[in-house]
Amino acid sequence: SYNISSITRSATGTYLVTFTNAMSDDNYVPIGSASVQGSTVTAGTPVTFGDKAAAYSSSKRTTTQLTVFTYSAGASAWTDPSQVSFAIFGN
Repeated sequence: SYNISSITRSATGTYLVTFTNAMSDDNYVPIGSASVQGSTVTAGTPVTFGDKAAAYSSSKRTTTQLTVFTYSAGASAWTDPSQVSFAIFGN
């Protein structure tokens, strides 16, 4: 929970996170990581390092929703990792 009402997979490597209560503005900071088969790297935008990572789109970030993308650089493709962890810091 913690202000997350739902997480919906909309396509391979794409997840829509919906907040229970709207954030005060869209200037919050999401951070996180993704792991596949025991490999973990730190999240960032753009994803330019490591094999698996989670990224967050500022263009798809609103006060009520956030889109999370997961990508495998080794496979050069969007991927559904075994685990995605994230935290959101805002006002």
